[in-house]
Amino acid sequence: MRFCLCFLMYCLFCMQMNAQSLEQRIDSIIQTGIDSQAFPGCQVLILKQGNVLLHKAYGFQDYETGKTVQLSDLYDLASVTKIAGGTLALMRLYEQGLLDLDAPLRLYLPEFAGSDKDTLSLRRMLTHSAGLPPGVPNWSMTRHKNGKPRSHWVRSDSSEHFPVRFSANGYRRAGFEQRIYRNIRKAPLTAGHKYVYSDLGFYIYPLIVRNVTGMSIDSFLQQTFYTPMKLERLCYNPWQRFPLSEIVPTERDTFFRHETVRGFVHDEGAALLGGVSGHAGLFGNAWNLGQLMQMFLDGGLYQGHRYIEDSTLRLFTSYQYPEENNHRGLGFDKPLLKDPETGYAAPSASARSFGHSGFTGTFTWADPETGVVIVFLSNRVHPDRANRKLYQLGIRTALHEAALSGL
Repeated sequence: MRFCLCFLMYCLFCMQMNAQSLEQRIDSIIQTGIDSQAFPGCQVLILKQGNVLLHKAYGFQDYETGKTVQLSDLYDLASVTKIAGGTLALMRLYEQGLLDLDAPLRLYLPEFAGSDKDTLSLRRMLTHSAGLPPGVPNWSMTRHKNGKPRSHWVRSDSSEHFPVRFSANGYRRAGFEQRIYRNIRKAPLTAGHKYVYSDLGFYIYPLIVRNVTGMSIDSFLQQTFYTPMKLERLCYNPWQRFPLSEIVPTERDTFFRHETVRGFVHDEGAALLGGVSGHAGLFGNAWNLGQLMQMFLDGGLYQGHRYIEDSTLRLFTSYQYPEENNHRGLGFDKPLLKDPETGYAAPSASARSFGHSGFTGTFTWADPETGVVIVFLSNRVHPDRANRKLYQLGIRTALHEAALSGL
């Protein structure tokens, strides 16, 4: 009995020492990023088997106010929305038998019938191998060549004809979303199934959700996942629900909105869709995003309730076309199949691991082999998107590697 007690105490001591060592390494990496002005501040969460190894906020919301980052603060998740929003909704519809991943797109979006995209499959689009181009600069339609706004499309005041708010000082004309979808229909496809990272499929997944369920994607996600999981700080359009002081500013936009973007989605296309899309628009803090990732890691279970079937998660988080050297799951990113050390996930991450990153400086990853979830949220686009030091310093990869190697 005494031996067992001593051994347990020794194990607890080792765990404490490992946790301290991990925290010191994470602190050092983050401090390097802050000192180099790769980002003004951030949140970091590391879980193992659902237990918290580290949960900290660092630095400041911006470089001007001196307001420190709080664990409750909300960050623009950017393309992490692809797995926490767009893909999440499609997973539920798939397992309900409402979606066939290999059916032609026209089956779910009749408006794409007759276009060169009517036979595209969700499987190809979700793996960025459908031939879709990276994106379409829809925001440019709202500006003259000299940069001034086109009053036909955008105004500084709301009205019956300009009801959709896309920034603190901007409203766009009703029906403009149809121009966006028309541009996607007309965007030229590339030949074959070459991997090309594209936002365009995720633009139209909300249309599929609405056609299948009769609900907007934000309402569907809120009702199906975020509210029952008590993820109060994971949402679209946080300016409608939270004080701006609790939302970290992203970029000083000097070419589209001409203001500091705060509480409104940074991505221009998502902004013109009213802040809600499958590719961008979600805001959250590290804790709420980490709980969603933990649910993924636990095979769809969260606090005793099943939200997604384990078989669905295994399918969506698996390589779909490894023979094509395509390193994507269905919506989820995964380690590179060749030269994994050149990716942004840790080289030691297992082939079963999955996650996503975001343009604003976000990153989350889960690994079934180790049981580790990591969330890193920053506003690296502050003061503007020209700041690429987060990439140059390899901050996200270093954090992920430290989280895995410190176990």
